[in-house]
Amino acid sequence: MRYLIAKPALRLVLLFLLFLSSCAFVPRTVDLTKIETRMAIPPDNLSNLYHVRFGIFEDKRQNKDKLGFARNKLMMITTTVSLQGNMSNLYKQIVKKNFASVGIGEGDSELLVEGSMLEAKTDALGPDNIYVQIKTSLTIINAINNTPIFNKILKGYQVVPVTQISNFAWEEAFVGAMNQINDQIQLIAVETINLFSKSKADHYQKLVEAKKEKAQDLIDVLIEGFDDGIRTIKQQDRDEALMNAKLQAIERAGTSITSFTKVENFTLKKEWIESKAKAVLLPGFQIIDKGYQEDGTYLVILSGKIKVKR
Repeated sequence: MRYLIAKPALRLVLLFLLFLSSCAFVPRTVDLTKIETRMAIPPDNLSNLYHVRFGIFEDKRQNKDKLGFARNKLMMITTTVSLQGNMSNLYKQIVKKNFASVGIGEGDSELLVEGSMLEAKTDALGPDNIYVQIKTSLTIINAINNTPIFNKILKGYQVVPVTQISNFAWEEAFVGAMNQINDQIQLIAVETINLFSKSKADHYQKLVEAKKEKAQDLIDVLIEGFDDGIRTIKQQDRDEALMNAKLQAIERAGTSITSFTKVENFTLKKEWIESKAKAVLLPGFQIIDKGYQEDGTYLVILSGKIKVKR
């Protein structure tokens, strides 16, 4: 008799346990330590041609341990899906490995790479599918002047069928979303090579300019400039005197003024002198205004340095 009573009770217990399993009351967990090995991260390139510094990778999500919710077939929330592990460390390792795959290793550099985890969440799209959505940011900074060179928001979104008896669906969706971000990081790593190429080109240009600078002697000048002696208005007489002083500086620098002598228009003459003077007069020169002299001419004195062609 006891056996007959116990048997229906046992059935009820089994049915209840099956109901619990189907409704997924058991909390779900995505273990980040298992994620990286399942991602499509490219292999390292053992030959690092360039280097960057990897700075802070910050997890800015409000709830760092929670990914989202799981639902039953009736779309009722039945449990939570949590994250186990350090999300920012995982993201940093993915970035490092992608950069290493194109020949960019970690080392002393004027380029600083930083990133942030902005979002990671999951929910159901319907009774049979769940999604994981991940959003991160990646920034490349010129560490010399602390100026951002590049900043981009990266997004991953993966939908998978769900069976509510294991963590597999959420892990697969998480891996899929992170792989999408991984692909975007790979493209950024390639673009970073172009930054190094541009930096090299800029450096080469600076060397060329430095060599040109060395090929020119710098001399101090103190030049008296006069107007034509015909008194008009003060501003015009002063302009003529200043033009005369700059014209002398241009001549001393070794620039031919033959073309200037053929120009008759005052405005054109002034523009010609100003453009040539900028090329030979070093910044910081001074103009000393002496005004009208006893003979009626207007005098200015130009003091500074000029570049003299060899």
